[in-house]
Amino acid sequence: MSKRTPYWLDFLRHPAHTTALLAGFAGSLMASLPWGGDAFALGLLGMAAIEIVAVAFVPSLPSFREWADDKERRQARARLRERLMTEIAAHGDSSHLPSFTQMEQRVASLYRMADDTSSTLTRNDVEQLEDATLDYLRLCLSDAVMKDGPRQGSGPASSIESKLREVQARLAQTGLSAQEAQQLRRAEVDFAEALARQGRMATRQAMLEAALVSMPVRMDEVYQLVMSSPRAGNLGSMLEDSLSKLRITEEVSMELDNDLGLTRLTDNLASVAQAPRLIAQRAANTNKHS
Repeated sequence: MSKRTPYWLDFLRHPAHTTALLAGFAGSLMASLPWGGDAFALGLLGMAAIEIVAVAFVPSLPSFREWADDKERRQARARLRERLMTEIAAHGDSSHLPSFTQMEQRVASLYRMADDTSSTLTRNDVEQLEDATLDYLRLCLSDAVMKDGPRQGSGPASSIESKLREVQARLAQTGLSAQEAQQLRRAEVDFAEALARQGRMATRQAMLEAALVSMPVRMDEVYQLVMSSPRAGNLGSMLEDSLSKLRITEEVSMELDNDLGLTRLTDNLASVAQAPRLIAQRAANTNKHS
């Protein structure tokens, strides 16, 4: 995914740039008081010349690009979080949202730790943990949709089994017309398929519940690991090992999305979710080659 906004536009929107423009304009205005409009015009021309040089030079600086990439990553995560929370609320919320809030608090604390120069923890490490919390929020959406499903008409397995037995009993009767037999056989196939789907959904719901319970526990393990050894030289490798346990397999996630009818939504959300990772990777590659 390419960067959403060009670096020169990020420069124009930078708070320091806005402050510098206001200061230059104020200085030109003050100079015009004793020396008149010529001084004001010269001041504006000087500002324009400096602006042209700055726009051509500053956006190419690695430090500025790092700031711009970090800002875009944070905005992408905020957009994803907002969209997921909106969808969860639309499906009746999830009982696991308090765990997500706690995970967010852990990540915020780790960001403060990463800003401490005495710690070997980096902001890139914490960003990966923040991505894991968004994966957790996506699972909360699946949980909300699953629990919202029965209220939308998908009956329990016992009810489907009862209806299937009724259809099979009628099929066993004699004297059915060809049309009646065909309709009953079609109903039998539909009920059998619905029953099989119910079984698969029950299995995946158990897997989802296990992930929703275990991920906050693993996040706490990572948090305690960092807090107990903030200056460990191998902290990066230790975190990578912990992160591998936090990641949810794409196969299970996609199966849940397909069964819950979330494919189109989660495809869009996934494109937003990938933005922070892709931007960070591109920034790392740029810094490596520079």
